[in-house]
Amino acid sequence: MPEFSNTLPILVADIGGTNARFGCLDAVSGEWFGLWIAPVRDFPSIYSAIDAAQRELPEAANAQAVCLAIAAPVQNDWVKVSNGEWAFSRRELQSRFGWPKLEVVNDFLAAAYGAVTLVPEQYFRIGASSAPVGGPSRGSAGLASAVIGPGTGLGVAALYPNVLASDQDLGGCLTWSAIPTEGGHARFAPFDDEEVAVLQVLQRQLGNVQREDILSGRGLCNLYRACAEVHGQQVAPVGDPAEVTAAALADGHSFSAQVLDRFCGILGTAAADVALDLGTRGTVYLAGGILPRIADFLAASSFRSRFENHLQFSHYLLDIDTVLITEARLGLLGAAYQLRKRLTSC
Repeated sequence: MPEFSNTLPILVADIGGTNARFGCLDAVSGEWFGLWIAPVRDFPSIYSAIDAAQRELPEAANAQAVCLAIAAPVQNDWVKVSNGEWAFSRRELQSRFGWPKLEVVNDFLAAAYGAVTLVPEQYFRIGASSAPVGGPSRGSAGLASAVIGPGTGLGVAALYPNVLASDQDLGGCLTWSAIPTEGGHARFAPFDDEEVAVLQVLQRQLGNVQREDILSGRGLCNLYRACAEVHGQQVAPVGDPAEVTAAALADGHSFSAQVLDRFCGILGTAAADVALDLGTRGTVYLAGGILPRIADFLAASSFRSRFENHLQFSHYLLDIDTVLITEARLGLLGAAYQLRKRLTSC
């Protein structure tokens, strides 16, 4: 492999079950040369997608440091996208493209790192908390945060600010540690009688019901069908979550709107559980592909009231910001943050 130089462009990618996003940027300044997005279904493998990305982003051909954020557990050499068909060997991928440095990370580790780079134009608060206004920047005060996001699946990660390192260690930089989790695969916990009934319907169909069996694109369709059965509603079959969200946004009194509000409420309870599990005191970031498309609906939904509704720890949850991230490049920003942190002292 060629000798590494940290003055050449770096390549980052955010690869989920539906879309693959690629970006190329300057390793030193962080200036972006270009971005490219493509549906995963258009490519038989990650190799062909990277070939296409290098054609679309000419600077990427010179990249020697690469970070791929993948919607999958990243533990061993073999990596497979959790809700997709792509799979690869990290060693083989690095050898194939001749990259001196390759990082492969979980996509929600990248989402968490992306959150610390945000400016106010890239997010907004959902609901009111008793915490000082500050959104993601509150993490710099040493407060643990969390990221949760429904998309093709349900991603969850923790974000812990580190204490100031010594000049000898990291040049006195304030850094963050992101920890990916598999919280999307935790079991679904119903909140009321209707959700108990929904759970019973889904148990007959799926067996164990995980959070992402409801809080994801396919999960929204599962919830729609289950709610229809619980309420005895005769509804047309749905296979695309966009059908549910479009109908809900068009008519706020429709059955679809009731289901989408239930979806938002379930997300509120799950986000509160994640905050309690991870010791969150700063911000719960809401990410993923679904929520930015229903931002106004989410803000007016039962999400925040469900987030705060806890018999013993309502006071704890009241002090936590819930922030919707609207920046589509979140995973790319986080992958770039992770890679540049490895290449420099900060």
